[in-house]
Amino acid sequence: MKKVLVIGGTGTMGRYLCPLLAQKGYEVDAIAGEIKKDSDGIRYHFANALDNRVLEQYLSKGYDAVVDFMWYRDISSYESRYRMFLNSTDHYFALSSYRVYADSPNAPLTEDSPRLSESLHPCDIWHQSTGYAQIKCRMEDLLTSSKEKNWTILRPTVVYCPGRVPLVTWSKNEIVLRAYAGKKIVLPYEALDKKTTMIWGEDVAKMIGGLMFHPAAKREIYNVATAETLTWGEVLAYYQSTLGLEAEFCDTEDFLRLIAGENPSESKLNWAKFILHYDRLYHRSVDNSKVLRDAGLKQEELMPIREGLRLAAKGILPKDFDRLDAYLEERAREKN
Repeated sequence: MKKVLVIGGTGTMGRYLCPLLAQKGYEVDAIAGEIKKDSDGIRYHFANALDNRVLEQYLSKGYDAVVDFMWYRDISSYESRYRMFLNSTDHYFALSSYRVYADSPNAPLTEDSPRLSESLHPCDIWHQSTGYAQIKCRMEDLLTSSKEKNWTILRPTVVYCPGRVPLVTWSKNEIVLRAYAGKKIVLPYEALDKKTTMIWGEDVAKMIGGLMFHPAAKREIYNVATAETLTWGEVLAYYQSTLGLEAEFCDTEDFLRLIAGENPSESKLNWAKFILHYDRLYHRSVDNSKVLRDAGLKQEELMPIREGLRLAAKGILPKDFDRLDAYLEERAREKN
């Protein structure tokens, strides 16, 4: 029986990947930042995977594959451990991001599309930061420049699932809660016509499961996405029609100040700048043909975005909402 270590086993993607791998007959160890009971084929471990000593203890157990969902806040943290991964397993999956790509208004992004690190002038402010996309670019560079052939780089687009509902930079529960409270959300005009795509968390798991131990997947990079594309304006229209969400629009700089907050730290301000200016204001349609081919999937097997958004929004509401709504609807029918 093959053994797999999933680092970040209860997150947006890991929560789906661990059960899927167990269903495939793998023995799964999941390192998580929360306490969770073991289930069939899965052992959950509450541990700090950013501690290299902790990581070494787990890797010494000899896993056939390792899936690394960790968010590295600085590149030095990854530099100190990526060779540990490559030297201790047959197949290492590294989580990168579609946010490494430059803008692509005229064609879907392929795995060979230009990255920001090569496209922007060296004096561009993007290079002066150590934000999420910069670290992902450098992580990729470390792997692609290595001689080892046992790695696979994953570039997911916006990942969503129950409780995580995306709209431009809003991505948690603000959308649903403000809609139900009858309050407006604020959005930048400039984002509304920009193309976006998303990936349902369970579909990420299907793709990784299909690529795992596949010889063709080693030393390869994959877009992890659906091919379905909407503009942010179309996503907003969906929330308006289904949730009754209302929106107020502003210019980009006002929105930047809004999401960064009053007197933001430098890291918070950089996050706001880079997620907005170098991502949500770019066109993000994606060619996913490579991952579908190698993972043995078809586009029609993936979650349609609008259906996924409905399920994601429903996951934010308290579980008794449906019961209360059904009761009130029944009472209304009785009165009529």
